[in-house]
Amino acid sequence: MSVLIFSFGYTESNGQVINTDLNEEKISLFTDRTLYISGEQVQFSAYLYNNSIAGIDSQNKNIKSQDQTLSRVFYVEIITPEGEKIAKGKYLYEKSCGSGFITIPKDVATGNYYIRAYTKFMRNNGPAAYSYARLKIVNPFKSDILTYNHTNTQTPKDSVKLEDTLGRQELVTVLLNKEEYSTREQVKIQINGLDLLKNTIIDLNLTVIPDSSIVEENKVLPVVDKTLYNNYYYPETNGLSLTGRLKDNKSELSLSNTMVNLSILDDCKDFMATLTDSTGRFFFRMPSFIGSNDIFLCTETLVDSKTNIFIDNDFCSIKVKLPTPPFHLTEMEKVVAYNMALNAQIASQFNKEIPKDSSKYKNKAFYGEPQERLFLDKYIQLPTIEDYINEIIPILKIRKHRGEKYFKVYSTQAEMDIFKPLVLLDLVAIDNPKKILSLSPQSISHIEVIDFPYVKGSITYGGIISFFSKKGDFAGVDLPNSGVFLDFNFLTDGSKSYSINTHGEHQPDYRNTLIWEPNVVLGSEKSKDLYFNTSDTPGKYIVLLRGITSQGKEFTCKKSFIVRD
Repeated sequence: MSVLIFSFGYTESNGQVINTDLNEEKISLFTDRTLYISGEQVQFSAYLYNNSIAGIDSQNKNIKSQDQTLSRVFYVEIITPEGEKIAKGKYLYEKSCGSGFITIPKDVATGNYYIRAYTKFMRNNGPAAYSYARLKIVNPFKSDILTYNHTNTQTPKDSVKLEDTLGRQELVTVLLNKEEYSTREQVKIQINGLDLLKNTIIDLNLTVIPDSSIVEENKVLPVVDKTLYNNYYYPETNGLSLTGRLKDNKSELSLSNTMVNLSILDDCKDFMATLTDSTGRFFFRMPSFIGSNDIFLCTETLVDSKTNIFIDNDFCSIKVKLPTPPFHLTEMEKVVAYNMALNAQIASQFNKEIPKDSSKYKNKAFYGEPQERLFLDKYIQLPTIEDYINEIIPILKIRKHRGEKYFKVYSTQAEMDIFKPLVLLDLVAIDNPKKILSLSPQSISHIEVIDFPYVKGSITYGGIISFFSKKGDFAGVDLPNSGVFLDFNFLTDGSKSYSINTHGEHQPDYRNTLIWEPNVVLGSEKSKDLYFNTSDTPGKYIVLLRGITSQGKEFTCKKSFIVRD
């Protein structure tokens, strides 16, 4: 079996650097806070736009939303000032607006960190094109501080005050029904948009948090090595993808027009295949599964060649350094961090995660219900797999051609004589019938057969013959020597919304973010009312409404209120 090797991106065969400036995607990233306790979730909203595909009007410089041409997947990471990843995830866009959360590891040291967001297409312009925001993370259980080389910060000029871009005309107003509240009292927020809203504001999000738990205009620019890269990444307009290159093991030449098979193992089972292009590249559109799953990639057996499969790194691996000052908390931030740490400890006791039931995926093959299913233990014991097939399954037989045995699925459809059947063992493609026929029948649970032409992606098969081992361990067969296993990260579950009304009368209210609305939609009357209850923690709170204008500028509207015992 070959060694799994990671490469970085689509390398152009002629070495030409592709200019992606005309099709540059951009992300505006917003978080519910910038001050967190280790183990908490950073909730975020990310708006994607493009100065050509999504459109910047050449005369008015306004964003034109054409989200069908934009990427549908974006990547979020929490990194140190020196670029080391401590958390990462993949998320889907819906109409160019994506949201979710990413969990801070519990064991991180106190210090300055960064959250960044990008699409695979944005990797063509390097890490300087990504969206960054600095976070202050406090670990109340560790005394050490994150170490790095302290430098001065550089703030880009893409986040400006509302009046700097639009004069003193207000686009939205935020009204509260009171200025002071008691703990657990209901608060009403009224958001009103003016007539300019339709033409000016693209996206709105709202957070209600303790005062001093967020730093506005917290954008930074990384320092990136100026090395010229010849990699090219296509936008993931149809969802998550896995890409790579196939090469000859000895000559290291790329192998074109060669079949690459991909099997998704574990509970979420699937299979797909594709042919490499003229440069040896392959591309798989991955299903929208949640979490990580083992996958297995292999190639068809080649007579005069052994192959190496090179898989592109799905997350950016280019080293960066972010100009960062020494870690420091103001006196107000210390008070807020102390209260947040108490709440986080309470949350760890009451906010237990419920394991998700994955049984709905188990042992469900991608092809659905087969035409034939044979459980070997239901019949008298026969000496070989071939005996079971020839004696019991009428539509499946073993035939010979030039002394070599092969599987044949019989059907009335003429196409079955044109295409070879797909042979699977525990949903991994096996292109050598001898490996299957040499297995002991006692190691096989059942056999399933599809007796009609089956199209998977761009490949057509003359039926499917699927063998399942009793232990799910491939019955000890030697898998294709070209194959590689990979623990692949599918989409991150970002569907959990921040609960605002689930705390009972006798249950402590531990929220550090009182309400988080990542995508505020104003109705036809250009207004919206939101309701939430204050928590058990008194103090000063802020209502922060933020968004992005059609000129690509971020803006903020803020109100404050007091919560007393």
